[in-house]
Amino acid sequence: MGRIATRVLAKRAIAVAITVAMVLVAASCASGPAGPEPVGALWARRSAAVMASDHVAFMATVDPEAPAPFRQAQERLFAGLSSVPFAVYAVSHDGVRWRLDGFPADTPVVFDSLRYETIVRDGSRYVSGQAPGAATQLWDYGPLAVVESDASTVIVATDGAVVTGRPSELSSIVAGAQASLVAAGLGPHLPERALVMATPVEAHLAAILQVDGDLSRFNAFTVTGPVPLIVVNDAVVAGLPVADQTITLAHELVHVVGFGVAGDAPPVWLLEGLAEWYAHDRPPPGPSPSPGPTSLPSDDEFLSASVDVVQSAYGRASSAIAFLAERRGSDAPLRLLEVIGEGASEAEAFDAVWGGPRADFEASWVEAAS
Repeated sequence: MGRIATRVLAKRAIAVAITVAMVLVAASCASGPAGPEPVGALWARRSAAVMASDHVAFMATVDPEAPAPFRQAQERLFAGLSSVPFAVYAVSHDGVRWRLDGFPADTPVVFDSLRYETIVRDGSRYVSGQAPGAATQLWDYGPLAVVESDASTVIVATDGAVVTGRPSELSSIVAGAQASLVAAGLGPHLPERALVMATPVEAHLAAILQVDGDLSRFNAFTVTGPVPLIVVNDAVVAGLPVADQTITLAHELVHVVGFGVAGDAPPVWLLEGLAEWYAHDRPPPGPSPSPGPTSLPSDDEFLSASVDVVQSAYGRASSAIAFLAERRGSDAPLRLLEVIGEGASEAEAFDAVWGGPRADFEASWVEAAS
């Protein structure tokens, strides 16, 4: 499931490139009486402390007279940040730009919007608070376990529990999902490196995704952008059999592919149906339970509070994709997304790939599945 996160996280801007060096304000070096520390110098000190994993230097950027809860939150933040292998971490007036080790040097940095409040004491400037509405990442909540493999970076939170084999297990599951999709022919479309974060804490998951509501029904989410992020609800997924976890990760990786070829707003039924079909090893269309389907699923059905409605939506979407592949070739579903990504409407894409109107495809599928 990636659509919810996609909509609400579209506002999280992704920077195309940055200069890592942070230039201090020239006035700070001018002759004459020393004034307050320039805010740019504070951001530079804070960025350098993160890159050096220097706890003392990091906490030296925090107001010593700030309320205890804020200082404690900053301690947790440093513990999380120091767990993560950053290639770039740069604080500025409007947020943080970061990129992880292991990703190609030309990988765009991620921009997280946040604004710190600052205060000057005896000429030194400190972070004294954080403005509302800041982006949240998994490292805001404390130490993390990170596993880097050839094709993925997996970051796991355990809510303070002892980390045992879960990070390595999840990394292996991601590798298995990637291998299954490469075998299915999606290798050229997969990202060179996958970024996966997992937490068992629903409140943290909601804050990272910037959504409200019950997330316990969802296994994982895909956040779009130049560096796609898969966020796993480990309170649910960690308890599943390995085979089902592999299907979950394969499903989300297909979302990464789908958004990559079609852009940020492909038809939901097509995106979810493609993900289910590939994640389950591209099964042929089979008979549907009685009564058979009468239509393709609507967007709202995938977000329904009814488990039966959601399951029906996923099943019908996958069935329609399987039918399209059977009638027009196994590459037809992905080609449909590619045509949409080239600027065509859904109707135009069906004309190009199906050879007729979407309504004709829907009627043919309904008849075959009934």
